[in-house]
Amino acid sequence: MTFTAPWGLIALLALPVVLALHLLRRRHERRPVAALFLFAARAQPGGGGRALRPPERTASLLLELVAAALLALLLAGLALGGAPPRQLVVVLDDSYSMAADGFAGRARQAVHAALAGHGEQTRVTLIRSGEPPVIALGPRAPASELAAALRNWRPAGPHHRLEPALELARALAAPGDALLLVTDTPPPAEQAGAAATSGPAPAGLRGAEVVAVGEPLPNAAITAAWRLAGSEPGGERLLVELRAWAAEAQARTLVLQALGSDGSARPVLERPVRLPAGGEPLPLELELPASAAPLELRLAEPDALALDDRALLLREPARRVRAAVALPPTLSAALGLERGLGALPDLERLVAPEAADLVFASAPLEPARPWRTEVIVPPARGEIAGVAVPPFLRRAGHPLLHEVQLGGVLWAPAVAAVPGTPLVEAGALVLMSEQPPPGPGGPLRIYLNLDPERSSLAASVDWPVWLANVLATARARLPGPGPVQLELGAPIVYRRTRPGGALRLRGPDGSERPAEPQALLLSWSAPAPGLYRLLEGERELARYAVAARDPRESDLRRCASARLPAAASAEPAPLQAPGTSRAPRPLRTWLALLLVLVLLADWWVLQRGVPWGGARATGAPRLAEAAGA
Repeated sequence: MTFTAPWGLIALLALPVVLALHLLRRRHERRPVAALFLFAARAQPGGGGRALRPPERTASLLLELVAAALLALLLAGLALGGAPPRQLVVVLDDSYSMAADGFAGRARQAVHAALAGHGEQTRVTLIRSGEPPVIALGPRAPASELAAALRNWRPAGPHHRLEPALELARALAAPGDALLLVTDTPPPAEQAGAAATSGPAPAGLRGAEVVAVGEPLPNAAITAAWRLAGSEPGGERLLVELRAWAAEAQARTLVLQALGSDGSARPVLERPVRLPAGGEPLPLELELPASAAPLELRLAEPDALALDDRALLLREPARRVRAAVALPPTLSAALGLERGLGALPDLERLVAPEAADLVFASAPLEPARPWRTEVIVPPARGEIAGVAVPPFLRRAGHPLLHEVQLGGVLWAPAVAAVPGTPLVEAGALVLMSEQPPPGPGGPLRIYLNLDPERSSLAASVDWPVWLANVLATARARLPGPGPVQLELGAPIVYRRTRPGGALRLRGPDGSERPAEPQALLLSWSAPAPGLYRLLEGERELARYAVAARDPRESDLRRCASARLPAAASAEPAPLQAPGTSRAPRPLRTWLALLLVLVLLADWWVLQRGVPWGGARATGAPRLAEAAGA
C-alpha cells in the first residue's frame, strides 16, 4: 500500500470534523409524560445553543466516519499489489554546444524513448547540468509533466563538467532506479570501453546509461571581441578573433551594427573575411569613430551553431579612482608617491582622505568609506635593525604581485609584525600583508611593512608596477557596475554604497530577477548570452553584454552519436522492462464505488431513523411507559 499524494493526509481531518458535529449538535432533554395537552398552558421554547455531550452511537455516525476514511484513501491514491513506482533520473547536458542544429531535438526524443520503455507509472527527475546543476523537474514528478519540461529546455550554459550533475542524480536515485545522461559528445574511447564491459566503470559514468546525440559539423565563431579606446582622440578600436572548425577555409562576412535605444540597427561596417581551416585563429583590429551606442558584431552567414556567431559590445564605464595621501610628508617623499601616482592613468588626486577611494596612510582610517582601499605604511619604530635581502617568499598569483619580481631589492621592515594574510615574507618577518574586508563593502587594507629610508624598493623598477597593481585593485572595487563585457559563465556584479532600493536585473528574454534589498554587493549569474539591464524603477543603472566565446563549445568536430549501456556497479540499476515487475494497482474505482454506497446507506438510515441497535424509534413505548407510571 502506498500513498502517492499528500491530500489523503489532509482528508483525514474529516474524521474529527464529523465527530465534532455529533458532539456539538443541538439536543433537548427528554421527559416521559402521560399527555402533552396537560402542559399546553406552560409550554416554553427550548433553550438554544450547543453543548459538548457524549455522542450517541448511531448507525449514521458510524457510516459518516467510514465515508470520511474512504474519501481520505481515495485522495491518497491507495494502491495494492506491487512496489512503489520507479524513477528515471535524466541528466541533460546544458552547455551551449547542445544548441547546434538538431542536437536538442534528438536529446528530447532520446528522453521520451527512454521513458516509453519503462511505462506510464514511472516517475521522472530531470536535471540540467552545470556548476551547480539545476533540478528542472521533480524529484519524482509524474511522467505526464516531462513533455512540458523538455519543451522549455533551451541549452545555453557555459562549458562545464558533467560530474556534479551525475553526482546529484545518484543522490536522488534509489536502488532500482535508472540513470540516463544525454549529451552531444561520447566519452573517450577508453571510458566507452570500460562503460560497456562488466569491469570497473569510469567515475563520471558509473551506473548511468549514456546517449550521445551529436554529429561532427563545421562551425565558425567569434571567439574574442573587445572594445577599447582608440589610438587617436575621438576614436575606438575593436579587437576581434575569428575561428572556423572545418576541413577547408571558410569565406564569411563580418557585419558591425550600432544599436539604437528603440531597437533599430545602423550599419557601421561590412567586411568579407576568409577563415583558415582547422580552427586556426584569425585576429582583426578595427578602427572606428567613438560612439556611446552598443555595437553588435556578427557573422552574416548562418552555420551549425548560432549562439557564437554574435557578440554585443559595450563601452566600459569610466572608472576614475580618487586617491589621497595621508602619510607624513617625509614618509611620502621617501616613497616618491607624488611622482609615482602622477604617472598612473585615470587617477584623481584629493586632499581630504574621507572622500577618496584609495588612501595611503600610516594607520587605518575610521570611519571607513564603503569599498575603500587603504595602503597602510606604519612609521618605523626602530624595533628591527636588519635588512632583508632576496629571495623573498611571495604569494604566487596574487593580483598585487603581478609582474613584481623584487630581484635585488633591499627591504628594511619598519615594525616587527603587521596584521592580515602574508603576501611577501623574509624568514619570520611579514613584509607585505593583506587584510580582507570584514564583509561586503568593507575596507580592503594592504599593509606595507617598509622603512623607505633604509630600503631600495621605492627606487626599483618594481615600485611603479606595484603601484599600478594597487590602482587596479582599487578600481575593481569602485562602487557601481563591475565589468560590463562578460563571457558566458562570469557573474554580473554591481556594488552600492548603501542598502535599499528596489533593483532588478532584466534578461534578454524579458524575465526579471530582484536584488537583495540589504546587500551592498549584488551578483547574478547569466544563464544565456545577450543584453542584461539593471533597473531601479524604470531608470537604467547599468548594462551588461554576455557572449558565448568558448572554443571548447564552438568546436563541434568531436560531437558524435552513440549509446553506451550503464556500467555494472553497485549504483542504482536500470529499470526492468514493462511487465517484468508488479506495478501497483490503483483502487480508485472500487473506493469511489464503496464511498457512494456508504453515502446512500447513511441517507437511508437518516430517512428511516434507525438507531445503533437497528430498531425504528417511535414515541409510543415512552408514552406507554409514562402512562403506566
